[in-house]
Amino acid sequence: MSFLGLEIARRSLLAHQRAQTVTAHNIANINTPGYSRQEAVFQTTTPISYPSVHSPKPGQIGTGMMNTEIKRHRDAYLDRQVREAKSAIGYADNMETALQRVEALIPEPTEFGIQALLGSFFSAWHYLAQDPENPGSRTAVKGAAEILANSLSMVHDSLTNVKEDLVGVELDDPSEVDQQSLFAQQLRDINAIGKQISELNWEIAYQRTAGTNPNDLLDRRDRLVEDLATLADVSVSVSSVDLNLISVSVYGVQIVDGTQYLQVGNGFVELQAEEAREAVTDNTRGALAATVAAAENIEGYLGMLRTLMESLTDAVNDRLDAEFFTYENGHMAMDEAAMDVLRGVTATQAWAVAQVREQRVVGDVDGNGESTLDGYYRELITGIGADMAIAQRGRDNVQAILGQIELLRESVSGVNLDEELTRMMQYQYGYQAAARVVSMMDDMLDTLINRM
Repeated sequence: MSFLGLEIARRSLLAHQRAQTVTAHNIANINTPGYSRQEAVFQTTTPISYPSVHSPKPGQIGTGMMNTEIKRHRDAYLDRQVREAKSAIGYADNMETALQRVEALIPEPTEFGIQALLGSFFSAWHYLAQDPENPGSRTAVKGAAEILANSLSMVHDSLTNVKEDLVGVELDDPSEVDQQSLFAQQLRDINAIGKQISELNWEIAYQRTAGTNPNDLLDRRDRLVEDLATLADVSVSVSSVDLNLISVSVYGVQIVDGTQYLQVGNGFVELQAEEAREAVTDNTRGALAATVAAAENIEGYLGMLRTLMESLTDAVNDRLDAEFFTYENGHMAMDEAAMDVLRGVTATQAWAVAQVREQRVVGDVDGNGESTLDGYYRELITGIGADMAIAQRGRDNVQAILGQIELLRESVSGVNLDEELTRMMQYQYGYQAAARVVSMMDDMLDTLINRM
């Protein structure tokens, strides 16, 4: 039985030594993003049965303890909530960034804004109506018209550039994408992360086959999935082959198949541009969906801006019965003969142009349209502001929710330095006690073998 005692002490030494190593690993990674606390699980080993003179059944004697596993503390439900929150934040942040660029191009209300320029333009016509023969009044109208037309065209071009930065220029082949666009960059990031997850699936499966718990690899993979969730709407399912392997879908399109892990790279299918565009339609999660939605919003703003320029051009030309403005595909300018028109303008015509500001000429040159030019432009500005407010409010709300969820997850998976130091002392005492048992057993065996 003395040799059994030595074996029990040996097992205790090894178990407590491993537990100390795991605790040291926790302390070392206290500031590592995505790290999950690990724990060495103790369990008694199989006892030895032996006959007893006082019992008809064999008795048992303990054989010590061992580490059965290195447990990783993680809550799958909280992980899913974090992914959902990060997808929502990724959408709101990306939308807000795009709309900030739009707001910077349309500074309202300022003295250089379109609304102020519209006012200056119609005021110049009002003064010209009072004295149509005054060269100074004609020059004022010309200057106001040029500034207004150039400003509207410049805003249109700038908004178009922002849209193209987001989703690129339209290509003949819908399966292709402008590689310089943000959409293409995000698509590359999604595919790169998906490939890394697939490769980690293979490595995790290999480690599981070897009989080890690949806890750090699982942490790395979960961190990648959360990074992916910021970019896209992600759904994760556990593989039926191995509970440690996962399949990942992006906007309903599977890019990682957890059942295919026999070779590095297997199980990954690249997300294509055309299917990505279709998949993100009406989706409000992930930065990729926000990029497409922001581009659609900007196209709406461009449409309103084009309607404004076209309505202004038609209304002014109609009142003058001449080509004063020209408009084509978002570009507005004074006609080459505009100065000749100004030289021949009458007070009645000038007054008619000045009155356009108060008439509902948007959609109807005769003034029976849906809105005035000022009102229509205010509607455009209000729409941009409302979209920005929605993005900011959505981000702030989800950020608060995410903070609470991460606190809950930290209580499960996070490393508490005080707790780890306490465990370290417990394992140290256990190790010292086992070492003391070995020393005592050695003395006993020395007495039995050498002194009797």
